This record gives sequence, structure tokens and C-alpha cells, in this order.
Amino acid sequence: MKLHLDYRDFVPKTSITALSEMTAGHHVIIKVSVARQSKWGDFRAPYGAYKLPRISVNRNLSKEAFLMTLVHEWAHYELWKEKYRGAAHGNTWKQRFISLMQPFLTLDNFPEHILNLMSDYFQNPKAAISSAPELHAALTGKEDNHLILSELNEGKRFVYRKNTYERRALRRTRILCLRLDNQKQYLFMANTPVQALD
Repeated sequence: MKLHLDYRDFVPKTSITALSEMTAGHHVIIKVSVARQSKWGDFRAPYGAYKLPRISVNRNLSKEAFLMTLVHEWAHYELWKEKYRGAAHGNTWKQRFISLMQPFLTLDNFPEHILNLMSDYFQNPKAAISSAPELHAALTGKEDNHLILSELNEGKRFVYRKNTYERRALRRTRILCLRLDNQKQYLFMANTPVQALD
């Protein structure tokens, strides 16, 4: 039997009224998804048997990260509904995301240290939260020694998914890394969040 979860159980309780106002009158499926390593959420337009647009957000996120991801995807939905055809995370999307997030940027919904980081982030929000390593770490509760792979110098070691690697050369948009236990080389996205080793 498939479990259907209510997304309102995954956000700060203080955000539910504003979320209800944002979503009122819209026919959108909001799904709580299994954890995905490659993304926190996504928006899908109707296709095939799916007659309604769908938003999914990973269930393993903190309440603050879940809320921010939901609003991020809602911005995509609104622009899709308006038949916007520009860059997915271009200036039009950024302005919509910023506007939609405004009612939620309060101490009721986010701790003060996260709000301060979000103030900087929303000067120019990016497609992936990993592009803001301090905010990413605060939202995931992994603030000690966590940074973005591209910030490590060649030869430095780091932990990713419980395995230890050594950073090697940059290859266009990806970074070659050596996994130490099996001596195999892997390519990582440059903005992958990792835990640095001293």
C-alpha cells in the first residue's frame, strides 16, 4: 500500500497559513518524495496520464529546507502556468522566487542565523542551494567542516557519503577525485557539498 503524506506535516507549523494562501485556487499535486541525492525537489508539467502539474519535495529535509524547496518549485509552477519560456533559473524565476519567499522570511519560520544567511542568498538565488555552502550547511544541520568541493585545493581529502576521497584536477565543469579505499577515480560536480578533512 502506497503511503500518501501531507506536505504540511513537513514544514514549520507557522508557515501553513501563508502556504495555504499561496496555493489557494490552484490545482497542483504536492507530493512528499523519497530522499533523492541529486535534488531536493522538482516541478513537472502535466504529461501522459498525469493531468495536473506536480511538485515533489524530499521527505528527509529539515522543515526549513522543505519549505524553501517547496516555494522554489512553486515559482517554477507559476511561471509554467503563465507560459513563460525563458531560462529555468533566469532573472524572471529569481524575482518570482524572491517575491514568493517574502512572507515566509520571519523568525517564526527560520532561526535567526538561517535568516541572516538567507538574506545574502536572496540577493541572487541560484538553481541549487549547494551554491551557497553556508546556507546549505545550516539547512542540513551539517555546519562543521562542510563546504563545496570546488573550494578545496588539489590534493586535499574529503568525505562524501561515508567514503574518503582526494581532490584532483578540474575537468571543465567536473572535478576528478580519487577514492582512497579502492583507488578508483570519479568525476564530481564542482558544487557537490562535502566534508573537508584536516
